[in-house]
Amino acid sequence: MTYAATEISTYLHSPIELYEFSQVGVNIYTYSSGDHNVTYGGATYEPIAIMRNRIEQSQNISRTGLKIQMPITIPLIYQYISNPPANVIDLTIRRFHKQDPDEEVIIFWKGRVINVDFKKTIGELLCEPLITAMRRPVLRRLYQVICPHLLYRSSCGVNEIPFRENATVSTISGFKITSSTFGAQPNDYFAGGLVRITKAGIPFARSILSHTGDEIEIDLSINGLEPGDVLQSLPGCSRTLPDCITKFNNEENYGGYPFIPTKNPMGSGAPIW
Repeated sequence: MTYAATEISTYLHSPIELYEFSQVGVNIYTYSSGDHNVTYGGATYEPIAIMRNRIEQSQNISRTGLKIQMPITIPLIYQYISNPPANVIDLTIRRFHKQDPDEEVIIFWKGRVINVDFKKTIGELLCEPLITAMRRPVLRRLYQVICPHLLYRSSCGVNEIPFRENATVSTISGFKITSSTFGAQPNDYFAGGLVRITKAGIPFARSILSHTGDEIEIDLSINGLEPGDVLQSLPGCSRTLPDCITKFNNEENYGGYPFIPTKNPMGSGAPIW
């Protein structure tokens, strides 16, 4: 029988759902709503206690979200205990019927995890469908002095590899981290940059808000970070033309308009006619 025929069957209807959580190719978590391991697409889906609400079909896309509950001991949930992960976690739910001899597997739902709500021993994942991407504002280019490019991305053109520095953590105080590597560079060199580290198989990337001497301040804490850990550090950019030239030698890719007139020719102070 096909999946559709089994789905509407009164007696053969016995669905099993496969949950694949992928973190931009870094980590993939696979879980099954059944009572045994399921192998599909080369991955093994581990059976866990998992429950979700009904999928609602609505013209209002804000009401078509999905809530999934699972134990907080699951590695996926652990990432959200103090701060959300640095990378977006996508979710694909596949579904088949245990009584279907052909085991036809369909994609039942696709979206991404946007938050986790903790309820004692349960973590409730709040997910939104892919269609919600349609309501996000698109990128646009503005006529401005400051460069709009994201540092180290293709539009910027700067290769991050020559600028990477390994920084051994000396002390940690809240969001502030000290290292001799930071002190070897002038103040604000790392401001606007980022640090990366992988702890317990979980990648962390944090933005650097400020840099003074051997101390930086990051925007969010890193779970399990301790003295002696090595951070991969990248300097930031002020997005001004002088910084682009002297710091990165990347003038030809500067995306701003540094020579915009500061005096309005149409203004009342000194009109051009």
